[in-house]
Amino acid sequence: MAIQLRPCAGPVDFPAISDFLYSLYLPDNGDGNWFQPIWEYAYTHPWFDEQSVQRIGIWEESGAIVAVTLYELRPGEAFFQVHPAYIPPTARLWRLAVYGSNRSTSSAM
Repeated sequence: MAIQLRPCAGPVDFPAISDFLYSLYLPDNGDGNWFQPIWEYAYTHPWFDEQSVQRIGIWEESGAIVAVTLYELRPGEAFFQVHPAYIPPTARLWRLAVYGSNRSTSSAM
């Protein structure tokens, strides 16, 4: 099935994004994705721009989140959270060259 992009629906999507981030966890931030508590902190912070929450992009395949683009408090800086199975091979090579680790590319969905 094709990957579909949709906007975040606000509080209704908070648990699904949280579960996605929990599923990506690697010790020492081995995949470079946000830890779930960073997302929780950003989303529940009083300065979080809730008027722009629809600008958070959620990519899904067969109803499962495979990637999310987040902002911390307000749009302007994007943070990409991607399941390792959906990272292109060239990006995996780049990550290996930069970080010296390929552990984030070994997990499958």
